[in-house]
Amino acid sequence: MDVTARPSPEGAVTLAASDGRHALLSARGDFDRDNRNTLIATVESAFVDGHTDVALDVARVTFIDASVVNALVNCEEDARVQGRTLSLLNCNPLIERILVATGTFTALCGRRRGGEGSRRRPVRSPGRSEAVIARAYEVLAVSRRVAHDTRNF
Repeated sequence: MDVTARPSPEGAVTLAASDGRHALLSARGDFDRDNRNTLIATVESAFVDGHTDVALDVARVTFIDASVVNALVNCEEDARVQGRTLSLLNCNPLIERILVATGTFTALCGRRRGGEGSRRRPVRSPGRSEAVIARAYEVLAVSRRVAHDTRNF
């Protein structure tokens, strides 16, 4: 049996809508350490353009790794410190599972899992993001191996 690995679809991010204050970005494809800067640069560009609230629609994102979770957490924290917001919308089951497993779902989606609760931001203690990021690397290393094994069937 000849197993040929299929190349992953490269991730892309576009500005879907803007009213000057709010920006809706749409992401699709796979994001990992090799192209996470594309994702983060687009988010940061929306803030530089004067948007105070940026929503990132991830419904069509097919994969993220720990470096992407780390970058999104850092970007959300930077935005919050500046009085801005970054939130993820329309998490598909894969992305939701990764964010829940890494403890970042509430921080990045601005609500509790399942749509319950408000958009209130969680209170974070110093050093928590380092623990979250370390956990993200652990969990996502396993999910990446599973995804890789599944693709090779």
